[in-house]
Amino acid sequence: MKKDVILQGMGWGHLPRFLIEDELRDGRLVSIASRHLPGSIEELVAARRSDRPQGPVANRLWLALQAASAEIRKP
Repeated sequence: MKKDVILQGMGWGHLPRFLIEDELRDGRLVSIASRHLPGSIEELVAARRSDRPQGPVANRLWLALQAASAEIRKP
């Protein structure tokens, strides 16, 4: 929703770069990052216990997180 508001020209805000790369590339969005308004990079970490087996739902979630992280890390 925040991205839609920004794309409609009704505001500005911080969004993860992977969500707006296409819009930055084609000019629908323009970065306002500068010396006075630097962007930031956040690190997300997912962990799970290795000392006990995981159930089928936890295993599917883990696989989904791994797949999503590969997409997010694309340069």
